[in-house]
Amino acid sequence: DDKITYDAKVLPQQFNNPVHGIRMTNDGKIVLSDRGNNRIQVFEKDGKFIREYPLLRDTTAPGVTGSTVFWTDKNQSYWFTSDDPNGEIHIFRKSDGVRVAAFSLNTLMAQGSFGNLCDTDNFGDPVVLYDSFEDRWIITDFAFTRTGSNINNPPGSFQCFAVSKSGDPVSGGWNFFSVNTTGGLGDYPKFGIWPTATNSAYLATYNLFANAATFVGGMACAFDRAKMLAGQPAQSICYTISGDGGYLPVDMDGPTPPLDGAPGLFVNYETFSSLRGLLATARARHDELAAQAVKDAA
Repeated sequence: DDKITYDAKVLPQQFNNPVHGIRMTNDGKIVLSDRGNNRIQVFEKDGKFIREYPLLRDTTAPGVTGSTVFWTDKNQSYWFTSDDPNGEIHIFRKSDGVRVAAFSLNTLMAQGSFGNLCDTDNFGDPVVLYDSFEDRWIITDFAFTRTGSNINNPPGSFQCFAVSKSGDPVSGGWNFFSVNTTGGLGDYPKFGIWPTATNSAYLATYNLFANAATFVGGMACAFDRAKMLAGQPAQSICYTISGDGGYLPVDMDGPTPPLDGAPGLFVNYETFSSLRGLLATARARHDELAAQAVKDAA
């Protein structure tokens, strides 16, 4: 069945590009996803190796460790990691590295009864976020079908969301949302939390490809966080930056939210001119959301 066996001879502290999802635990350990070796590695801040967590010793595809987030108790007893090639979310026990649970994105998203490809054709690039300001979990991935290497358009690709109704992602229930990503495939999605009071948003960036092959540019999006948390229909705003990609959204992980009304930011590291352009886009996005909030309140 074309399984790839985990190679235990690949030594710790060696990495197979790309490395994904570097995070720090409450007790100061560095956790990173050694994606090419299908494992998570853990280090002290000085670089001393502690242990590894092989995600799957026998897997149907390479590169199965994506973004990792931690359970919300003080000891962060469980770790969640996304598995792109297999379209799954895996849950590890921190104390011994045992994988205690896993579920497929099609199984989760089908509960949303979207009436589109999010019900049946979740295709990968999953991301797990924890919104500490509201004690909610967000799981998102994209869905599409293709003929050969081309995305079937219509219907195009969709971004699928599951937002937990409480801090309990196991039995607390979920709200579901989907957005049709127009203009091509929104690949390499990255997400962040922008928890202001009046222009609250989940931010996202993509590299946009026409027919999953021809690079179009970067895309920056904002999804209405307040409506998504409330389980109500949510608007989104997206901008395309032609011919330029690799942007990242701001993500808030600390205890202090940004100043109310502060614009959500998207950044890259290429040139000052491209950064100035994204800051201007962020300001425009903020103004649109603010205007919509006033309209909704009227």
